[in-house]
Amino acid sequence: MTETQQGTYAEAVKSHSKSYTSNSNKQRSDKPESTSLNQLPQRNVDSDGFIGVNRRRKRTKKYFLSGIHESVNEGQIRSYLEQKKVTPTYISLFRSRRKGTCSAKVHIPSFMCPLVQADGFWPKYVKCSLWQTRNPLEQKTITTHDGKYSTRV
Repeated sequence: MTETQQGTYAEAVKSHSKSYTSNSNKQRSDKPESTSLNQLPQRNVDSDGFIGVNRRRKRTKKYFLSGIHESVNEGQIRSYLEQKKVTPTYISLFRSRRKGTCSAKVHIPSFMCPLVQADGFWPKYVKCSLWQTRNPLEQKTITTHDGKYSTRV
């Protein structure tokens, strides 16, 4: 395999294990080889055991759904999305602060996001927005019982 070719992780591991077993069976000589710069062999990806792998990560965006009736389950949300030709990678339901409703966190592949964000995609009263994470370094200031301020991280 040359440097310009891209292989899968399984192919890389397989070729690495072959080169490792073939190199361990050879006897090494302690004589230094005398070569000039012009005679150095061209190294490819597998020659020294250092292998790069092209990782194909599925890019997703996270969405927050609110205004869902409390009787709805994850399977119903999944089937609704699949009817609309959207395949979610993750769905999680949790209780909402509002009585009688629940909320959901849904991961959608990035290339399908314009469909999800379009007007009229979701049922009436269901609101969809991007998932917002809290900043872990955000400092919160609280007042103690004696009136002094305390900063909690």
